[in-house]
Amino acid sequence: MPPKELRPVASFEMPPLPPYNFELTVHKPLGYHWLNPSEIYHAGTIWTAIELGSEEPAGLKLKTVGTTDSPKISGIIFSREKLGGDEERALLKNVARCLELNVDISGFYSMAERDPIIKQIKVDLYGMRCGQHQRLFHNIIRAITMQWASLERTKQMFRLLFQVYGRKISFDGRQIYAWFTPRQIAQASLKDLQEKCKLGFRAKHLKAIVNLIDKGDFPSLERLNEMPFADAKKELMRLKGIGEYSAEIALPHTERFPIDLWSAKVFWSLFFPDRALPPLKVATEKVRTHAEERWKRWRGYAFIYVINDLSTLSNRLGLELT
Repeated sequence: MPPKELRPVASFEMPPLPPYNFELTVHKPLGYHWLNPSEIYHAGTIWTAIELGSEEPAGLKLKTVGTTDSPKISGIIFSREKLGGDEERALLKNVARCLELNVDISGFYSMAERDPIIKQIKVDLYGMRCGQHQRLFHNIIRAITMQWASLERTKQMFRLLFQVYGRKISFDGRQIYAWFTPRQIAQASLKDLQEKCKLGFRAKHLKAIVNLIDKGDFPSLERLNEMPFADAKKELMRLKGIGEYSAEIALPHTERFPIDLWSAKVFWSLFFPDRALPPLKVATEKVRTHAEERWKRWRGYAFIYVINDLSTLSNRLGLELT
């Protein structure tokens, strides 16, 4: 099927709260994407897709036209038709939220100055924001594809999901896949999800969740964001296939600290470098408790900063973290 051709319909500029590093925010050193895995990043510019209120995909071209300490983001919106005023404002609100343009990280940086682990990471990744997905459904997909999977395995599942179900769009000389909808997954066969997309056991979990979305029995990202972290996590963990680790990946809160086998080893080495790694369940609880006591509400930011600076951190501390 040929891609949907989109044309430029609006341009805009947004001033983020400084310090703000656009490149590190949308193009993480570890290799994770910002909004979707088919987006294109080159020399300070990103081409990606975002959904309108109607779930129709729109194209986005974003670039930085400022500096980290005096930041400004320039953007162009691409669509099949000109957007109405309310629709454009809603889209720009989503862009600002997903880029975390107005997130004040001064509290995190003040804490970093007193912490020997993240003091230098702050310098290495100065101005980086964690970033957010547009919809909770997108967060859930990321969480499910990260279950018992390496980064490369997660990337493979994401890539195949978008190749099979993604909606191809073309704009500004680029072709990318926009997100598929929950209804597309609801209509997909379990076999195709398991075999064509290589989801394996995760396919059943995904089908169960999209059925809840179809019935309207599914929390919104906005609703979860307004809830205390512990309550929001409990709400997500009632979904089939979503345990504590997956819930903390999917939540937008700065308190999230998703610990699996790999990250448990990393943070155990950082927190307790002279102690042998205990069984996974024990290590996970001790690491999570220590992170909560040490970094409090900023532990989610500390987590993202650490995993995106592992090579430098390994060399600096003389530890094997990668």
